[in-house]
Amino acid sequence: MILQLLVLCVLIVSAVPARAQDMSVEQAYALIYEDRIPFDGKQSTLDEKDTKYLEHLFFVTDMAMRLRVIMLNNFRKGNISGLKYYEGEIASLISSFEMVETPELMKPVQKDVIEAINDQKMFFKSWAKLSGTPEFVTIMKTMTNEPLVFSSHQKLIRAYKGLIDAYPGESGYNQKAFYSHLCALDFI
Repeated sequence: MILQLLVLCVLIVSAVPARAQDMSVEQAYALIYEDRIPFDGKQSTLDEKDTKYLEHLFFVTDMAMRLRVIMLNNFRKGNISGLKYYEGEIASLISSFEMVETPELMKPVQKDVIEAINDQKMFFKSWAKLSGTPEFVTIMKTMTNEPLVFSSHQKLIRAYKGLIDAYPGESGYNQKAFYSHLCALDFI
């Protein structure tokens, strides 16, 4: 299973076109002014199954955040042409959960994260439909008020609370990583 996950990760990263590859996860974090605190399986107090799952979960959140930052940069320039690519990559990231065993405690968290990412995807789709209109530009200034952005925000808060509730004995560093990953994925 771990080999399958690694192959999927390589496929996702290698499928990124040259223009999107120019932005690393670290660069995306820097653009959103968020400190990156990676989950550290070596510091984890959890068993191997839970640790591997969380490594996958946070890989997905980092990649989805990176894609969101790329899309925001494109949309700010009035370029919506990357939307189909974004949608395909998001679908691949979400389907990657089928390749990992989800701990029972993580099922609600995973559901919230997936729904939050899907809300973000739907936001970009609805925003793209306004291309060429004054409303398209207005959304750049008011996106935190958009219902799908707010809905995604609420689901990410719930996912964070679910992580903390599920793993209250996890190291302080990794609890900060929980927050870092989900906060970075959030628009707000």
